[in-house]
Amino acid sequence: MKRRFVKCAKGAVSLFLIVLLLPFTQIATILVSAQRYNSSIGLLDEVIDSSSLSTLSDYEGYIRERFGLFGVAQKTELSTNFNSYFDYNRSGLLEKAFSDKLAVNVTGDLPLNDDDILLAQIKEYNKLNAPINMLNDGLDLSELIKKFEKKFDLSNILDMANSGVDICNGALDFNESYEKLLKLSEKLDKLKSTYQDKYSEFNKAIGDIYEKRDEIAKLESKDNTLSDELTALKQKLESLNKEIEDNKDNNDKLKEIQKNIEELNKQIKDKEKEISDNKSENSKKNSEIKSLINTFNTKRDDYANSHTDLIVKLGEYKKEMKAALDNINALIKSTGDFVTSTEKSVSELNKVDAENDNKKIKKELESYESKEADERYYELVFQQSDNDDTIASNTINKGIADGFKSANTEISELCTEAEQAFDEKAIQGTIDTLTAQKSTVSSLTAESVKNKKDGSEYYTEINVVLNREQLKRLYDYFDGLSDKIGADLSDMWEGIKSFLESIFKVKLVYDPALCSKIDTNYFANQFGIKIDNPATNPVASFIQSVGNFVTGFVDLATGLASFNFVKAWNGIKKVFTSLYNLIKSLIEIPVQIVSNVVQYIKDPSKMLLPYYFTKTLPCRTDYKTGSNMTGASFSKIEYANYGDSGVNGLPVIESVVSLFNLVTGEKEANDKMFCGAELEYLLAGSESEIANQSTVFGMLYVIRLLLDIPGWSKAAELQALASGPHYGIIFAIYLLLEPFLDCVLLVNGSPVSILKDVPYLSVAGMTEFIPKIVSVVPTDSTSKAKMKDKFARIWKGTGEAMDDAEYSYDKETVVSEKDNTDKKNPLAKYGKDLLKLNYKEYLMLLMLLFSNHDSELKLFKNIIQMETQAYNTKNLKGDFDLRKSYTQINCTVTGSATPLLATAFSESIFKFKRQQCRGY
Repeated sequence: MKRRFVKCAKGAVSLFLIVLLLPFTQIATILVSAQRYNSSIGLLDEVIDSSSLSTLSDYEGYIRERFGLFGVAQKTELSTNFNSYFDYNRSGLLEKAFSDKLAVNVTGDLPLNDDDILLAQIKEYNKLNAPINMLNDGLDLSELIKKFEKKFDLSNILDMANSGVDICNGALDFNESYEKLLKLSEKLDKLKSTYQDKYSEFNKAIGDIYEKRDEIAKLESKDNTLSDELTALKQKLESLNKEIEDNKDNNDKLKEIQKNIEELNKQIKDKEKEISDNKSENSKKNSEIKSLINTFNTKRDDYANSHTDLIVKLGEYKKEMKAALDNINALIKSTGDFVTSTEKSVSELNKVDAENDNKKIKKELESYESKEADERYYELVFQQSDNDDTIASNTINKGIADGFKSANTEISELCTEAEQAFDEKAIQGTIDTLTAQKSTVSSLTAESVKNKKDGSEYYTEINVVLNREQLKRLYDYFDGLSDKIGADLSDMWEGIKSFLESIFKVKLVYDPALCSKIDTNYFANQFGIKIDNPATNPVASFIQSVGNFVTGFVDLATGLASFNFVKAWNGIKKVFTSLYNLIKSLIEIPVQIVSNVVQYIKDPSKMLLPYYFTKTLPCRTDYKTGSNMTGASFSKIEYANYGDSGVNGLPVIESVVSLFNLVTGEKEANDKMFCGAELEYLLAGSESEIANQSTVFGMLYVIRLLLDIPGWSKAAELQALASGPHYGIIFAIYLLLEPFLDCVLLVNGSPVSILKDVPYLSVAGMTEFIPKIVSVVPTDSTSKAKMKDKFARIWKGTGEAMDDAEYSYDKETVVSEKDNTDKKNPLAKYGKDLLKLNYKEYLMLLMLLFSNHDSELKLFKNIIQMETQAYNTKNLKGDFDLRKSYTQINCTVTGSATPLLATAFSESIFKFKRQQCRGY
């Protein structure tokens, strides 16, 4: 048994060796597997990196070409696209290195929808493109915005408008007083007549009583005489009766006595009757005097009451007249103070000899005709502009001061006449006398005046002079002044209206072909884009005040012929008030501009963003012909196309105010893309393309208005047009119309100089404007001549000057925007034409002056979304979502390595999780 066991021990050494070598073999295998794993992981990282870069290389071509931005393509799912590259790259060497199932998780990150990411890409793109293009274009933005750091001093015009309101209030207050005084004057005439009539009645009552008492006295005297006579007769009768006794025997004597007695009895009877009749008459007279006393009392009261009414009305007249004159004097003083203040500013401005300085500058500038513009050139140009500001302020303030001074002198002289005719002391003396007289008359009784033949001692002659003629002259002056203002404004309006109608064929506030209205609900629901209504624009209140001013002006100019005094002056007051509000809102705009300029002074790199937007987006003037910085044509953009059918035509020229209304048309908001005015959307932010154009037109209008003010110092026509307090209105109307013409040229493709030498609304300027406007809008020679004639109507008395203007309509001397390039000196096209800019360059200036980068960036994202979506829809590339336009890929791969030898473990000990982030 033992031997047999030993024989079976063959191969035990091998087993022993296996047992001994197995751990070493496993260790070696693990080490080899570890090395293999590490090598495979390195290759896996390369595969992930290669797949990520391959996926990133499949970027959205449209936004790269159009906007210079990178974002992964969205035609296929990001994970699907990545996995296809990943599977392809891992095949071969790595195919058996890992287990069959690798968990691959790919996510996009940092989309262009993120403001910081978008801004970073724009700045990266601008590093190479913007500075080069800005140099080629010759735009020295810092010099452009410096112009707005100084604003023309409009404080005197603001004071002028306020003083104009004061004159209107003075005229209206005076008219109110004048009407009251006229009524009081008429009333006083009636009361004076009543007073005299009542005195006559009162005086007659006194005379009637006196006469009646005289009659009664006579009757009483007569009664006494008759009584005495009757007594004598009776005594005589007694004597005859005694004689009868004595002559009883003497028949003849007795008969005679009897006869005498009969005669005497008859006389006594007659006398008694006469006495009775006299007593009856006396009784009647006494009854009559009672009635006369009652009449006297009535007439006395009436006469006393006539004093009351007269005293009251004389007091009212005195008070109203004093108030009227005080108001006029207050007006004279306030206007005089304004004139003094304005004249003082003029005298101070005269100390600065800006005109002589400009002559020196002009001579130096002439040397640049034969050499390139340099830094000194621009320094001279802007110094000349500053001098123009000074000259303009001096000229305008002098015109304002002279106009108000002339009116104030006339008013002062007429007021003095009225004051001299108005004897306040005499009126008060009359009032005092009548008051005392009334008291005396009221206390009179019939008994107290029984011995008075008349009431002359109770009468005062009313000799108060009512200064109606002087008041009428003052009223006529105000009435004539309103007529003069109305006539000047009416003539001016007819000329302006006629001239505007002659250029009405050009595009004005908006291009009717660009009338898209974005369906905000579609973008909000589909892509989460919220297109808000435009924020309050810094020039919105100013544009509204322009509308109010023009409305008041047109209403006054067109309706004055049918206006009465009050309506006329209320209309003038409305114009002055709206002018005050207009200037006040205008003054506030440069303050906002300067605050924006400060940010560029602190960080000049911020200028690049407006430049990028301007060069990247189309506007109303170049959406068909322009291109971006990379040369991509705007004409390839998939615009919404409406032609001219989207809106109901242009605003009506008769209502100038409508040119500033942000009309949106009647079409529904169902568009997915703008028609071409994208840069305007960036500035205004409305879903309505028409509203955006109108808003930008208004912003552009404000900038041109601020720049046009100094040029009016060179327009002699304005100085000769009108004299009087409405000079400021005349100035304001032309000041408002001048930038309108600038904007008309700009939106029709003609460039306009930042610093114009003369205004277009002058004879010299119109010789430039008409060729420019006809160069962008084909017009026959007849229409051109009519345009000149229409213009001549604006300036009264300047028709001959227009006829003598040296230029030809048929000479196309205006350099087009495209040809306006000096190959030798890129700056020359701005320098020689005083920084001439086209419409789009002005929009960049608007961004610099009224910028809100946060808002602009959000609106720019909307444009990217709309444009790319429209492009993809047209080319059947599916939807585009800016939120999925990723600029970075985050990849996570998890799994385990395939072991070389089977182990006792159910899972590989080589597990891994690899993460990578790759972006543009």
